[in-house]
Amino acid sequence: MTSPFRIMVAEHQPAMCAGLRYLLGCSHHLVVVAHTTQVHDVAALCAYHQPQVLLLDVGLVDQQLAFLAELPHTRVLLWGEMLALDGIQSWFAQGAWGYMLRTEDEGSILAGVLAVAHKRRWISNDIAGPSTDWRGNARLSPCETAVLKLLVQGFDNRQVAETLGIAPQTVRNRLTKMYPKLGVCSRTQAALWFRTYHM
Repeated sequence: MTSPFRIMVAEHQPAMCAGLRYLLGCSHHLVVVAHTTQVHDVAALCAYHQPQVLLLDVGLVDQQLAFLAELPHTRVLLWGEMLALDGIQSWFAQGAWGYMLRTEDEGSILAGVLAVAHKRRWISNDIAGPSTDWRGNARLSPCETAVLKLLVQGFDNRQVAETLGIAPQTVRNRLTKMYPKLGVCSRTQAALWFRTYHM
């Protein structure tokens, strides 16, 4: 039998922190090695306990995960409220492995922590949609890649069409055909998928 994954919980609400510790501790695949409700303890506890996964309340950090540079073996699963695409992209660009909503049920919390422990990305279904390919396995054509690069930059269909020298309807058609390939159902989800795996 393999050793359980080492988990740290950082949650600003003491009752929620205790509940997460209990829930995660009930799994024989996980062991909670540290917990805190204080922002100033997070980096030091991570450095000392070397958890494989840090379940981190976004309320404890100020849009900065700079301390992760010193913790190459700790993967961060953020835990918070619904965010806009650019907010989630910012966290991913700083090294976060996933983003989970505070409204998740027990099964989704465990699934998210285990996914990140196994070095797989995790995004709450309410953000990503249930069939999103967060492993990044979809193969994109050069045309699809060009469209998604512009989409990530915030271009609308008309701007993408002008930049690529194609019709706006062609942009819409390409996006519609890409959604099933990526396992997404919106341009926001497509942009987040591309930002996560190809930038």
